[in-house]
Amino acid sequence: MTVGLPDAAKGELSLPRVDGDTVTHEDVAALDGADLSYEVLPGRVKESIILAEAPDEDAGPVEYVFTLSDLDGLTPRLEKDGSIGFYGELEPEPAVSIPAGVMWDSREAETTEGGKLSAPDDQGAAVSRDVAYELERSGNGAWTLTVTPDLDWLTDEARVWPVTVDPTIIISPTGNFSKDTMILSEAPTTEYYTSSRLSVGRTGGGLARAMLEFPQLDDVVPAGSTVTDADLGLYFDQAHTDWATEVPPYAQAHGAFGTEMAEFGARSLVSVTTSRETAEYFAGEGGEVFVGQVARSELIEQTLEGAAEAESLIRNAFGAVAV
Repeated sequence: MTVGLPDAAKGELSLPRVDGDTVTHEDVAALDGADLSYEVLPGRVKESIILAEAPDEDAGPVEYVFTLSDLDGLTPRLEKDGSIGFYGELEPEPAVSIPAGVMWDSREAETTEGGKLSAPDDQGAAVSRDVAYELERSGNGAWTLTVTPDLDWLTDEARVWPVTVDPTIIISPTGNFSKDTMILSEAPTTEYYTSSRLSVGRTGGGLARAMLEFPQLDDVVPAGSTVTDADLGLYFDQAHTDWATEVPPYAQAHGAFGTEMAEFGARSLVSVTTSRETAEYFAGEGGEVFVGQVARSELIEQTLEGAAEAESLIRNAFGAVAV
């Protein structure tokens, strides 16, 4: 896949400056004078558009146009999360992807003379994900990609310049990227790495634990990278229970306190209820109700003043199975 600028063939690009794995074109006319940097990393090419100053607010939206060519049969598709996937014919997963755009300014976190953060929640640079992508066919299997960062965010007086807009290109990991298995206390020597199931929790036969490993993570996230967020996608298949120890599946965690905390220890206690109405009351507006199945042997009577009959405490919260 080749990513270019519409006027690159006409000599619009300056001679690149090379620094290790990074190539930078300075003062690119097609990008309204911004710098264009490419950093080659394992499994990806990190592209950065670096703006030295705020754009002219009266000039209208800021748009950066790129050409996508030499796709070798891949078709780009704008995904619901704002990213772009490049798909082969009849392939369910993209071979290459461009994550949803992100941009950040150059503000540094304020520190004390001792080097500590002045405010514990000070994250330094301001970050915005309000970067839109637009795809359009341009003929001969090529496409045009338009990157539009939010003008209001760019022109905010709080911005610290320069600002970096980052539409990175990632080669999607293969099945070897991750490994998983589970272990069962009732069969501790049995290997389950070929099973499609990852059991967790407690059953009548014992404990189940799931384990995941990402041995090639360094190929995608180099050492020293700043990770702003990460998602792990799993899905629930079924609950495993012997039914004799099932609790009606409405549970809500709202803290452990009172006489129970003194007797059993706060860290191992979670308050639950079989009444969804009670759970929603404690969750409050905007709160979340968690549903789970818990063995009755793990429950302790809730003695806190005002507790409803449907409320109990889990002796060991790690024995609960979220469903």
